[in-house]
Amino acid sequence: MQEMNSEDIVLQELSVSFPYEQGLVLHPVDCTFPAREITAVIGESGSGKSVLGKAIVGLLSRAAVTGRILYDGQNLAQLGEAELRAYRGRRIFFMPQDPALALNPALTIGEQLTEALEYHEGTAPGAARRRAIAELERYGFDDAARIFDAYAFSLSGGMRQRVLCAIASLMRPQWIIADEPTKGLDPGLRKQVFALFRRLAETQNCGFIIISHDLRFVRRISGRTVVLRDGRLVEQGATELLFTQPQADYTRTLAAAAEAFAREGGAA
Repeated sequence: MQEMNSEDIVLQELSVSFPYEQGLVLHPVDCTFPAREITAVIGESGSGKSVLGKAIVGLLSRAAVTGRILYDGQNLAQLGEAELRAYRGRRIFFMPQDPALALNPALTIGEQLTEALEYHEGTAPGAARRRAIAELERYGFDDAARIFDAYAFSLSGGMRQRVLCAIASLMRPQWIIADEPTKGLDPGLRKQVFALFRRLAETQNCGFIIISHDLRFVRRISGRTVVLRDGRLVEQGATELLFTQPQADYTRTLAAAAEAFAREGGAA
């Protein structure tokens, strides 16, 4: 048996249920997300992939989640809100489907960037501002000083995504969970997200859990893939093997659809 790394995220019999709404939406799942690797979670709408990501980071009602979420010697599923806050952002950074949801509309971009430095590292305000502007420049903002003083509503979706990557870079988490990061983006912006995530993975040496329906993006960026359907784990393993030698009928269907889309000239 492979020895478990405390930096891995390990799910043991993880399930999620909303008794008065949909019932059991995630059936018991067992899987490991290896540290410093990029793992994708794929499946159609309603497969439970977004629910899985939110469960890991503690964004669901504690009563809805059963099983174990092992990380850093802790079972995150048993931690209270105050304890979870110590993990969110600094250790596990969550990027929701809409980047605007992760940005505070009442604060400037600069205030949110410097907050990460001042709160977590005790950086002096002047130094925090300089580092924040430099980080925005690293993520492609030629007018970083203007973006620093801007509010999230004034930025495009692609710009907000870059801001989130800059915040994540400053916070240096061990894990980034990205929920549908390419949803609704045009081909140019999808390529930009690919480059941003690659940069974060390489420069921060962090692990990624990428929740996505974008199979071409997943195949290009991830080393491992977990397949869900109707809240159940269907298959998991090395990404290229899942696409070229799928074992489950459902995975074969997904792989065939991705190949057909590519032949028809679908966006990368």
